[in-house]
Amino acid sequence: MTQRDMKKRGYVEKFHWPVIAVLCASLAVTLVINSPDKWIWVNIPFHSVIETTGAFAALALATLLAFLHTSSTPSYRISTAMGLAAMGMLDLFHAATAPGDAFIWLHGLATALGGLCFMGIYFQDLRFGNRARFVFPVLAGVSAAVMGLLIIRFTAFLPHALLDNQFASATSALNTLGGFMFLAAAHRFYSIQRTQPSPEVLLFTVMSLMFGIAGLAYAFSNLWDATWWMWHFLRLFAYALSLGYVAVLFLEIFKNLHDNEALLRTVLDSLASGIVTVDAHGTITSCNPALEQMFGYRSGDLNGKNITLLMSHAYDSAIGQRADGSCFPMNVDLSPITQNNNKLFILQITDITEHRMREQKLSYQAHHDTLTQLPNRLLFMDRLSQSIAQAHRHEQNFAVMFLDLDNFKLVNDRLGHHVGDRLLEHVAKRLNGCIREGDTVARLGGDEFVLIVLDVCNIEDCETVARKIMKDISDGFEVEGKPHRITCSIGISLYPQHGVDADTLIIHADTAMYQAKMGGRNNYCLYSIPEKMALTSLSCT
Repeated sequence: MTQRDMKKRGYVEKFHWPVIAVLCASLAVTLVINSPDKWIWVNIPFHSVIETTGAFAALALATLLAFLHTSSTPSYRISTAMGLAAMGMLDLFHAATAPGDAFIWLHGLATALGGLCFMGIYFQDLRFGNRARFVFPVLAGVSAAVMGLLIIRFTAFLPHALLDNQFASATSALNTLGGFMFLAAAHRFYSIQRTQPSPEVLLFTVMSLMFGIAGLAYAFSNLWDATWWMWHFLRLFAYALSLGYVAVLFLEIFKNLHDNEALLRTVLDSLASGIVTVDAHGTITSCNPALEQMFGYRSGDLNGKNITLLMSHAYDSAIGQRADGSCFPMNVDLSPITQNNNKLFILQITDITEHRMREQKLSYQAHHDTLTQLPNRLLFMDRLSQSIAQAHRHEQNFAVMFLDLDNFKLVNDRLGHHVGDRLLEHVAKRLNGCIREGDTVARLGGDEFVLIVLDVCNIEDCETVARKIMKDISDGFEVEGKPHRITCSIGISLYPQHGVDADTLIIHADTAMYQAKMGGRNNYCLYSIPEKMALTSLSCT
């Protein structure tokens, strides 16, 4: 239980005893001054005002209770709303009818029906669904209205309500019955109040008690005498309490709405994602500060603008455009809603620049060698497959060159792996300088490199590239201020002469490279079909 609920419970516990004491005192006063010759005041307009005010108060509370009811709230809300709806309708007819038999029967029926419906508190274990919360109160109000019209229309068929200027026993019995039912309901409400205190249950307890006292006091009164006015004021006070409760509930509802709106605004303002609301025409109706900051706009500048202003292209919602014209990748989640029969859309926009950069970084790391930053085996195989498909489509040739550094193991053993790593980095840069745009050089691992040389027209073109690579590699490198000289051996396979798939081309280039090493290293060798004499070795010039 929250501190606010505990405070509210304390107020309720302190309040109900004084109210009950006042009601008991009112009953005593009512019974003392019941003599008809003590005070008579005939004022039909004032009486109509009292009854009309009470009727509207009853109908207002009945409507509010129906609105507040849910499938999880106690059923006595609905039964109480039914009683108030019936009493409200009959009291309206009572207020609009001239004093007479119908006038008195309408009031008695209102008391009896109200007490009967309030007795629904004894069936609080029943549950009414959301659909039934309006059906039963409306049904009670309509039924009461129909009965009221029948009483007015067929008054002549009813027993007389006044005999010798005193209320007839039939109407007294009807009011007394209603009074006892109200008191029984008050007892049940009070039992609930003792175990589960709440302002609502206290209100129903007090109202039931007041209506019950008024119903019992009816038998001790005569038309327009002091007792008659006393129980009218008692009923009016009960209705006034209901009006006060309605006002308090409305204030609490509005306060909760205001608090929820403030909380929602705080949440929206604290979100890192941009939130924007647009109508069916794409016009921006609201947005949070994060969105304005994301797109570089001042507060309020986007209201009334079209959502396409935030996109680099009208049909590309994945690219955002800032106020300065710069673009960035974004993720957009769209949720349609309906407000006051108007179609709206809530867009949650997230700047995914960093996410995209992380993805690109991970992709780069997955496809490139960590040391040399050259494409690794995975990326090389993908590019080789693309080269095969393109060469097949356009009937072109290309070469695969397998390169291995000569005696590189000795460099690692004598000078250390850190020198070997620096040497591999220099070799990678030299190889990149030997190829054209569109060609590929990759590191397969260790001191092995492989190249794709596109648009090779003849063997001479391959030899030209191989000689350039061997010359640039053999020129030597400077690592940590010291010169280092190294050579390489190259094996060459051609598409489609030596293979039409990636694995075959690489295997044949690797085979040719080993043949070049067998020829004395610092050589290149073109793969030859075995039936034509195995391998042909060409020395570097």
